[in-house]
Amino acid sequence: DDFQAHQNQLSAPIPDPLPNVLRTLILSSNQLTGPIPTLPAAMTSLSVSSNQLTGAPPATPAALGAGNARLCPNVLSPPSPTDAAWDAATGSTPWYADCRAAAVNVPTLGEWALLLLGVAAAGLGARRLRSRQA
Repeated sequence: DDFQAHQNQLSAPIPDPLPNVLRTLILSSNQLTGPIPTLPAAMTSLSVSSNQLTGAPPATPAALGAGNARLCPNVLSPPSPTDAAWDAATGSTPWYADCRAAAVNVPTLGEWALLLLGVAAAGLGARRLRSRQA
């Protein structure tokens, strides 16, 4: 089974546990938080890049093919000891080199709404001030 929900402004942790039949999980470019849960052994493709995920990733699924994983940018840290299988799965050595430096704090939908409300209120206030001065 496959699950894809990329670029949807999702802003919650990834559900845990994930279904054992899950083979493909594409959740990139959202606002997901928390750790990456344990991944099913049958998973062949994973993309969770460009979120706000934290912590160390779980063990690399046995079926995950070389170059079939995207973990960064996120605020992930290497597990101890480092799991070299993630290097192969992501095609990057070390897989975590771009995680911390490139992590982007994406505003939530609520934060955008507050920002737009503030801009609108400032515009109305400026308009009223000008009309009183005229």
